[in-house]
Amino acid sequence: MKDYVGFERGPVAMTVTENGTSTMDVAVYSSDISSKDRIYNLIVDTQATKLKSAYKVPATVTIPANTNKGTFTVSVTDDETLKYVNQALVVDFERKGGLYFGDKLTINVTEFCTETLVRLALTFDGYPDETTVELFDLSGEEPVVIYEGGPFDGQKNAILSFCLASGKYGVAVYDSYGDGGATYVITSGSKTYVPKTTSKSATSTAEFTIQ
Repeated sequence: MKDYVGFERGPVAMTVTENGTSTMDVAVYSSDISSKDRIYNLIVDTQATKLKSAYKVPATVTIPANTNKGTFTVSVTDDETLKYVNQALVVDFERKGGLYFGDKLTINVTEFCTETLVRLALTFDGYPDETTVELFDLSGEEPVVIYEGGPFDGQKNAILSFCLASGKYGVAVYDSYGDGGATYVITSGSKTYVPKTTSKSATSTAEFTIQ
């Protein structure tokens, strides 16, 4: 296609080091080669972007003369809002007449986990507002609560992600009405730490160990 400009194939993944700033180069391609530099304006789709951490996207990208490829650099700085679940940063071109532009580019940003990335998947009954969750570190003499979440009003399911060091852990799923109903499972990749379990009372607990 003549007069076409587009991003590299997406979505693309970007990980950010804890308490640090990470960068990623993004490629832009044109269908034609010109003897002059070509400059295109970039914008962030703020409605589609879910990333809350500080980020930088340049205002323009240049495709140098005598080539059909340009690059620009995106940077993201870690803060308390960036977790281990994808948060989308969506970049687009500022459209202008006479050119055909490709789709927006979605950059899925997560914090980099240096330990074991564990996912707690919850499926709720008809009363998600009754469900709360706690995660405990059981490695010491006394249990230490390292996460408290819920209730999950209006949700059918939820996935919670944790970066856990080697040790012993426990999970508790509470039902405020006392009849249970929520189903949960804890995995890491293909490994299952807690098999699918359905709460049948006010409290359902399980323990697991990360080597």
